[in-house]
Amino acid sequence: MVFFRYGTDHHAIGIVELKGRKRAAEGANLQFSHLAMEVADVETLFRCRDWLKEHGIPMTFEGRKGPGGNLGIEFEDPDGYGFELYANMDQIGTDGKARPHSQWDRVKTLEEAVERPLPNTW
Repeated sequence: MVFFRYGTDHHAIGIVELKGRKRAAEGANLQFSHLAMEVADVETLFRCRDWLKEHGIPMTFEGRKGPGGNLGIEFEDPDGYGFELYANMDQIGTDGKARPHSQWDRVKTLEEAVERPLPNTW
């Protein structure tokens, strides 16, 4: 995976090859992994997750993955395209120094991510 950024967000675009991923409709190849959109804060992320659940939209991920340190939820549209809503992306200074792998702390729920916050400095 390769990350590109502008400003101080850890990343704005991530490029990765997804071999064998197919659209749900007619088996056409996906050329796109997911679109990520930032929400205002973690409380908004919880409300979004609750709304998705109430409307029967299954999530493909929730929690924190690693690079960027952000909390997020992911789901797919009816055609199989992925969407992510996230909050609290790591900010990187002009030195370009990113959070080290040793501080990623991957978790699989929003609750666990909130209970185990990442260090503020690295």
